[in-house]
Amino acid sequence: MIAGTGAISSEGKASVMDSSDWRLCTYEAFLCLGLCVGLPVLSRELALGMGRVWRVLAANVYAVCVFHFPIVLLLQWALIEAPAPKWLRLVARVIGAILGSFALTNWVILRLPYARRMF
Repeated sequence: MIAGTGAISSEGKASVMDSSDWRLCTYEAFLCLGLCVGLPVLSRELALGMGRVWRVLAANVYAVCVFHFPIVLLLQWALIEAPAPKWLRLVARVIGAILGSFALTNWVILRLPYARRMF
């Protein structure tokens, strides 16, 4: 049974697979590509027709995937020295990144000329 970069042998012992094995690297590359392309498309297709809010979120899903990472980095940098517990900073980053990503893409990025053609 393969799970990520680890495997369980027939004796039930966990072992670490060699990351220099080209087959494992190829498998992980295709898995990553499939998730990066498939999940946004799947969520867009399944969310259409479920109401106004879901339609807006589904229309922005690809742009959110593109612009989500810089927003997370910005929030990470802004909260790194905050005098709060780590779990609270994590919750603030998660909620802020989700809301910030959809707000940025819906009200700024996708209002630019030709942006709807790309995203």
